[in-house]
Amino acid sequence: MIRVGVVGANPAAGWAGTAHVPAIMAAGGYELTAVATTREESARAAADAYGARRWFVGAAGLVEHSEVDLVVVAVRAASHVEATMAALRAGKHVLVEWPLAVTADDAAGIAAVADEAGVVHAVAAQAWHSPGARFVADLVAEGRVGAVEAVSFVGSGDPHGGSRVAPFLTGSLEPDAGNNLLTIMGGHTLIALERLVGGFTEVSAVVSRPSPVTVVGTGERLASGVAGHLAFVGRFGNGGVGNGAVGSVAVHGGNRAAPAGFDLRITGTEGVLTATPREPGEYINWADWRVRWAPVEGEPRDLEVPESYGAGAGVSANLTHLYREVAAAITEGRPAAPNFHTAARVQGVLAAVERSERTGSRQVP
Repeated sequence: MIRVGVVGANPAAGWAGTAHVPAIMAAGGYELTAVATTREESARAAADAYGARRWFVGAAGLVEHSEVDLVVVAVRAASHVEATMAALRAGKHVLVEWPLAVTADDAAGIAAVADEAGVVHAVAAQAWHSPGARFVADLVAEGRVGAVEAVSFVGSGDPHGGSRVAPFLTGSLEPDAGNNLLTIMGGHTLIALERLVGGFTEVSAVVSRPSPVTVVGTGERLASGVAGHLAFVGRFGNGGVGNGAVGSVAVHGGNRAAPAGFDLRITGTEGVLTATPREPGEYINWADWRVRWAPVEGEPRDLEVPESYGAGAGVSANLTHLYREVAAAITEGRPAAPNFHTAARVQGVLAAVERSERTGSRQVP
């Protein structure tokens, strides 16, 4: 049994209670033994709500405790580095909510320290273990589309971006918060593409930054320093199955409470695979994928994701698959996927997107 401590486990707010705790409970092989928040009141409430034996104010006591094998870092992105480094110094396995850090340099630094610590490390990028993504990745790897020639993605990132901002997202308008359309929805999109065909080795980007934006419900106008919409083109490499293929990514911010969906298209010498969400209002990282195959010769048809890939829809379903992967990695003494190096590569691409937008020139991550 792997004993888990969750940093950022406030049961009244935050992502841990919505997604991570249900996934830990569903994955099997875990025991939630400790929780930590920034206040004693919420820490006690979390321990009661989740049945944890220990509660802590702040991460320090939790990461050092002998009854914790795996530390889950689910605090705000700007606090990821501090909590993660503390866990690594304590020699604990670590799973960090996306993004790993606010900057690509910090993400790369954390990955290096994690290797030195000799622990299992993973990043919570749900799309990597999505049944739809794993199914499409296998189809591409076995040669269904032939040689990959082009990949395109168009999706929405509402409520991030756009000219309106929900009151609970006003803190994300500063780049240092690390919680915006580029870092969150751009990051999840890139991790999904890396799972399918590999990573980008060059990018040319444009980014719009609507400012000021209007706070929904109050009409207050606030300055925004983060991306409202982004689009970039590039080329895939790093030895993936999409090596040399061209790619295009467009993530639209907006003013809806939920996204309008996404369209993913992989074009090869033998045909085109597309993926879209089965239900509206879902992001690529937790949607149930509708997969369609259009061969060069023959009629297009839907492909059902086999039951052997498991169920995957909703905010915690794909995290359940990730927790099972982490448990297997700990048991077998091997790296988990996606890990901190995956995160650092993707955050390197996001940094290249920002440099390209700023300089107007093609950039290499």
